[in-house]
Amino acid sequence: MYFQLKPLNYLFIFSFLPITSIYATSWDKLDPVEIVNESEIIAEPVSKQYLNQQNVQQVEEKDTLSNGAMYFSLTPSILTGGEARKYVFANDNSILSLLNWEIKNVPTVKADFTWELNSWLTMNINGWTSLSSNTVKMDDYDWRDPQTRSLNTDWSHHPNTSLNSANKFDLNFISWFVRAPNYKMGVLAGYEQSQFSWTSKGGRYHYGATNSSGNYIQGTAMMLEGSFPDDESGIGYKQKFRAPYIGLVARYTYNKYELNATAKMSQWVQAKDHDEHYYRDLTFYSKGEMSDYYSVTLNGGYYISPKVKLFSEVTWSDYKFSPATIRIKESNIKGNAGISSKYYNLGIGAQYQF
Repeated sequence: MYFQLKPLNYLFIFSFLPITSIYATSWDKLDPVEIVNESEIIAEPVSKQYLNQQNVQQVEEKDTLSNGAMYFSLTPSILTGGEARKYVFANDNSILSLLNWEIKNVPTVKADFTWELNSWLTMNINGWTSLSSNTVKMDDYDWRDPQTRSLNTDWSHHPNTSLNSANKFDLNFISWFVRAPNYKMGVLAGYEQSQFSWTSKGGRYHYGATNSSGNYIQGTAMMLEGSFPDDESGIGYKQKFRAPYIGLVARYTYNKYELNATAKMSQWVQAKDHDEHYYRDLTFYSKGEMSDYYSVTLNGGYYISPKVKLFSEVTWSDYKFSPATIRIKESNIKGNAGISSKYYNLGIGAQYQF
């Protein structure tokens, strides 16, 4: 079989195309060509191995671009809720006293610095501090009846309490053990410390009666009512926590969107507090060791440019009950106590890549 063929400059093949004929666009100056055998050209689908190689290449290219990158973010936020507690116990571990300090609506600002040391290791330093004090409340409970330890004999309520200050510092390192074009996972190790300070003023009380020896009189629970001067400080209180911790980190990106999640835990918390009882002119110190801590942070953002991301963030932190030893200033008297704290933080911020 003979026909004339004009040489073709390009050939595009899709799927499986058996070649049985060839079409020439014009007939002038065509050379005769003999078709000896028909042939079949097969276009193979892209293999999984090839796709995996492409993914690895994308990850390596992304890691190369991010190596040494530095990020800084600033997040105006608010402590939306929470509470701190101070316990005092008798020798038989029955409760004697509880002070419940509120954490609510405190404006804060958080600064965050991240350094991508290499493709698998990231360093992060962050911290926040309160911008102003805020009026909260405090409740003080006592159980002074030695015959009925579960009877609440005294209660005072202090709605004019000031949360004077709050702050936190955190240093950590992340080792990324899963790296893909759109997601990463890593293990986290770090150290953090936080502290809060309050002062109560004024308030009302419901107390049981006391004899000349200072002991509770049976059957008088909450019989005496009254109020404290509004402008006088009643109790000052400070809490401080130090915690080395471990955790997990996950990051997912889709187009210009990014989601981050961080979970932290510790069984090595050191908790301290400091009570100033101004009416009684007494100072108490408490210290606890090896208690638990848990925290979860969720962060979602959108890149408005290759280097700038806007995001929102929510954090839940919980310092579990820490058994502690309490002592009175300038005294050898010691007792059993407990310290705990939990709070929520919500913020909206911006991140810039250097």
